[in-house]
Amino acid sequence: MNKSEIRIKITDLLKEEELSSKEIGEKLGVETKLVSPIISELKKQGRIHSVSPRKFFWGIRHENEQNEFLIKKYEWVKLEKYELKIFYKATYTFSGYSENEHYVENHSVFEIHRGDKVLMPIDVIWFDNEKGKRNEVLTEVSTHEEIFRIILKYTAVSSNSMKIMVKYERREVKLSESEKKAVKEEEDEIRKQISNWMEENFK
Repeated sequence: MNKSEIRIKITDLLKEEELSSKEIGEKLGVETKLVSPIISELKKQGRIHSVSPRKFFWGIRHENEQNEFLIKKYEWVKLEKYELKIFYKATYTFSGYSENEHYVENHSVFEIHRGDKVLMPIDVIWFDNEKGKRNEVLTEVSTHEEIFRIILKYTAVSSNSMKIMVKYERREVKLSESEKKAVKEEEDEIRKQISNWMEENFK
């Protein structure tokens, strides 16, 4: 295998499980000294995340116990752990020209809810020629009591429907009263900005 092929295989392996350079080398049949610099390079490029997939739970759809499921615009999906729910809130497009070539950029907006509270919106991008191709985003949100790290894997099926897979981890945090107040003020300001933006674009 050449370096490009090794890079692709390492990326695929580390998206699914936590492995050491030695374990990856054994799986791919290459020397450990070739693996470590590629991992460092991929992390710098943002191609892989410095998180441990072993700590993440699969988001299991409550109704049918599936970890990959179709969600349509305006649909709610309830996940089994931590009272998480996903709402497919909106779609919109941007179009323009890049190096004299016309492009259309599709966006899908999801909301992650914890019980009756919105944790975060997630705006994902896909292009018409990427239908059927899986992409992923990693995001993190803090509340007064907990931190959620969420990996959302998404595959565009049509302009209004997505196949998604969700992995997440939760950590408890302890904040002082002044820290809680500062976090709440920041969250309120972000929600206000998002709400104003949504009203302007989705009247």
